[in-house]
Amino acid sequence: MRRRFTVLMLIAALTACGGPTKPTQGLSTPNSLSITGNQSFTTIGQSGQLTVFQNYPDGTRQDVTSLVTFAVQNPSVITVAPGGAVKVVGYGSTTVTAALQSMSASVTIQVNLTVTGLTLSPTIVNLTALGQTSQLTLTAAFADGSTKDVTAEAAWMSDASQIASVVGGLATATGLGQATVMGRYPAFAAGTNARSKSASIVVTPPGTFVLSGRTRDPGSGELEGVTITHQASGQTTTSSSFGTFTLGGLTDGLVTFDRPIYERAVVDTSTLEGTTLKTVDVPMQPISRINAGESATRSIAPHDMDYEIGAAHCYPCLMIHVMTPSSGTLHLNVNWTDTQSMLHVWVNGVDYPGEKAGPASVSADVPVAGGDVLVYVGQAMNTNARYVTFTIASSMR
Repeated sequence: MRRRFTVLMLIAALTACGGPTKPTQGLSTPNSLSITGNQSFTTIGQSGQLTVFQNYPDGTRQDVTSLVTFAVQNPSVITVAPGGAVKVVGYGSTTVTAALQSMSASVTIQVNLTVTGLTLSPTIVNLTALGQTSQLTLTAAFADGSTKDVTAEAAWMSDASQIASVVGGLATATGLGQATVMGRYPAFAAGTNARSKSASIVVTPPGTFVLSGRTRDPGSGELEGVTITHQASGQTTTSSSFGTFTLGGLTDGLVTFDRPIYERAVVDTSTLEGTTLKTVDVPMQPISRINAGESATRSIAPHDMDYEIGAAHCYPCLMIHVMTPSSGTLHLNVNWTDTQSMLHVWVNGVDYPGEKAGPASVSADVPVAGGDVLVYVGQAMNTNARYVTFTIASSMR
């Protein structure tokens, strides 16, 4: 009787002591490791705890945090002490691996501080030969007042890789012209925490410059497919779908802009500002043509063409080709109804001004030799340009 009581007491004692989630001795063998704990942080100095479990085929697991070895891919982001204690020391992301005998498991730890600003240096780079490089530096400012060089962590891109490529902030000249490179940080963030900064890369030999800009139709915006030619060197390029273009290695002279059914535009680069980079916005007017004896309705709008006619400027302005069959007198009548606009008509360098705002009209009788007569209809350099529709009637007398 005493022996039986002793055995029962031993069994009860063992039951009351409890034990690990999985007994250390048993028939099953662990088949994997898993890691739990905070994997996202927002402040330097913040701490956390990783816990590592040894998993068994029957679904049970055992805490082996104190037994594993931790390895941090990027210790400038976090540190992990034996036992799994995490401390944030920087920004970005890193992989943490826990290993025990032949098993291992990994997690990615993110430190996403709120970015309050970016600084890129330099923002203008002049390169003079293909293959030449310049290192850009991108610095991030964070909500906690700290800063960090994030050049290596940022995403980099170039809008003209045929001019300048960029990898890890290192810009390399690949062609003559101008390119814009951009650094984005965090590289894959979205929303207000995603920021970017840009730099201009100018590639042209010493003593030359780059001409960059945009071609546009005043009525509809960007104009692609324009052939841009530097008359002195014969260099040529074509405007992109955004109307943008760039030409490098130029010296001062005339540059022409041509596109079917549009009037040719000509730019004298000596009138433009800049040393290694000159920029220009080139509006191009669709060709407008009528035959003598016909009438047509046309319009002008803000940001339309600016034509220099002798000492006068017609802006906004429309150039119209009036095709006359023979010599004689071309009679023109232009009328409009806009009550705040007064139009002018220029023919053969002579200004025929309207006398008042609309509704009104202006007439001109012009001796012509026959053929194409250029007629300009617009305002006399009006800084308060308006949309104005007008009708032009022509006849031979």
